[in-house]
Amino acid sequence: MERKKKRWAILNLNPCIDRNVYLKKPFEKDTLNRVDHTVVDYGGKGLNQAVAACLQGYEVEYYSFVNRNEYEPLAACLNRPGLTFHPVFTQCRMRMNIKILDGQSVGTECNEAGGPVTKEEVLALTEALLAEPVDVLSMGGSLPAGMDVSAYADLIRAVKARYPGATVLLDCDGEPLKAALPAKPDYIKPNRRELAHLFGKQENDLTESSVLDGALRKASDLWGVRILCTLDRKGSVYYGPEGRYDVQSVPVPEKGFSGAGDTYLAAFAGSYLLEGRSLEEALSRASRAASAKIAKEGTALPDRAEVDAMPEAAVFRAKEG
Repeated sequence: MERKKKRWAILNLNPCIDRNVYLKKPFEKDTLNRVDHTVVDYGGKGLNQAVAACLQGYEVEYYSFVNRNEYEPLAACLNRPGLTFHPVFTQCRMRMNIKILDGQSVGTECNEAGGPVTKEEVLALTEALLAEPVDVLSMGGSLPAGMDVSAYADLIRAVKARYPGATVLLDCDGEPLKAALPAKPDYIKPNRRELAHLFGKQENDLTESSVLDGALRKASDLWGVRILCTLDRKGSVYYGPEGRYDVQSVPVPEKGFSGAGDTYLAAFAGSYLLEGRSLEEALSRASRAASAKIAKEGTALPDRAEVDAMPEAAVFRAKEG
């Protein structure tokens, strides 16, 4: 019997335009910094993840707000095989995020807030998302003005109530993440800073492996979630019922960090939740995909062939105790 194809929905509440500015020299404050070149792309966690997923060969349903005056160029950008766009029109314009990468690969970001969206627009997006059964739901990113801090929690509960078998992946931080955890997302993808902030700590507090392990265990025990924690150049770590897995990164020339975490999550979800690969295979593929993205400028994302060309990323299962 042919296996039923799983339906993967990706929700983006706060899409943006990413303006990636590249300098040849190290960035200097309080003086003129000359730009070498600039790359402009559409972005936002959900949009990047949806494009990354379809480039890697998966079919996805993408839900997002968009201003009517900005719909056509965005729809053209999303006109890709395997990607279905479900727009909900809003009066607000798309926010601008500025990323600066200097000659020493030091990155700085300046992100606008986005919004405001209205209660009617939020309701329309929620109803669109719940209109059809979903097997895998990815959501994440910052919340636009006009949305309550409990927005992700409300959406998770609504999806779980309507479609109890759905697997939910959440990639956000700060108060929206704290509010969403009691709603029981299945996976969260914090970076080290975001995981530290969950417990009122600073990123440097989690540099020791044993301390990081303690935070992972605590988050898992408190909220029953599986955790994919990205560690920048030091790879990533998975923690769940299967135990802890440390995942190496694949070294590449660093050209563009925007969308690396989204590419990582898209590769993991596609490999593990849709294709049914082993956990180790999915984690290795996620790391390879993130590196393939970092090797590309701006928010340009890698396709399946580019990910396949990356060397294997080693995955180590930590010993119990």
